[in-house]
Amino acid sequence: MKKIFLLILVSLFLFSSCSERELENKNNIVNEEIPKEGKKPQDFTIETNYNTNFTLYENNGKPTLINFFATWCGPCVEEMPAFEMLKEEYGDQINLIVVDCAEDRSIVDKFIQDNNYTFQVGYDNGDISEAYGITGIPFTLVLNKNNEILKTFTGSRGVEAQYNAYKEQIEIALNEN
Repeated sequence: MKKIFLLILVSLFLFSSCSERELENKNNIVNEEIPKEGKKPQDFTIETNYNTNFTLYENNGKPTLINFFATWCGPCVEEMPAFEMLKEEYGDQINLIVVDCAEDRSIVDKFIQDNNYTFQVGYDNGDISEAYGITGIPFTLVLNKNNEILKTFTGSRGVEAQYNAYKEQIEIALNEN
C-alpha cells in the first residue's frame, strides 16, 4: 500500500505542469508583483553563457524578450526552438535573454550544447525570478524599445504558436516610434 501511495505521489509531482510548479524561494525574499503590461520591470544584471553580463536597462533602444525557464520543465524545453528561430530571424535587432531559474550551471551548459542553441542564456541563482514574483515557468516578457512590457506570456502552447506570438509582439515593438 505504501508503495502505491508513493508511486502516485511521485507521478503527480512529475506530471504536474511547470507553469503550476512553484520555484524554490532560496533566500526567503518577499516576492514582488509579477511585472505587468505597460510597466517597466525591475532592472537586473545576470551572468551569461557568453561569459559576459547582461544588464536589462543597458539594452535600451531595441525590443527585448526575456524568458524564464528550467531544463526540467517540459513546456519550457518544448518552446526553446522558438527562441533560436527568433535569434536567427532578428539577430541584433532585438535583445534576447533566456534566464535559467536556479539550476546548476553545468546542467544548463550541457542542455545548451546538446541542443546547439546559440541564444544568450543567463544563470539566475533565484534572485531575479523571485524579484519578478514568478511562481511558474515558462514565463516570458516582451519589452518595447523603452523597456516597457508589451506582453507577458505564461506557459507554452508549442514551438510554432509561441514563435508566432513572440514574433507578433517583436514586430509591434520594432514598428513603434
